[in-house]
Amino acid sequence: MNTGPIKAQVSQELEKAKKFARQLDSDEVKSRQWFITLLKRVVEVYNRNARAEYFQQKYPGGQLIAVGFAFCPHCGAEQPTTTTEA
Repeated sequence: MNTGPIKAQVSQELEKAKKFARQLDSDEVKSRQWFITLLKRVVEVYNRNARAEYFQQKYPGGQLIAVGFAFCPHCGAEQPTTTTEA
């Protein structure tokens, strides 16, 4: 199993996190404003990536339909059933 691309992506994300942490000043940390700043960045990335164009590029050639079925409980895909014992 070639884990090189995954390791590279993890390293890149870790560097981004370190850069974010270095940009914080002591007042942001003391006032807990850093969390609001982090949350804002998370929402911005989600807003950028949660669009059809993003998924069409990430899953070209009709793979997007399979991804949709995998995440949609009402799309006819087989879902595991759970049972409860009394």
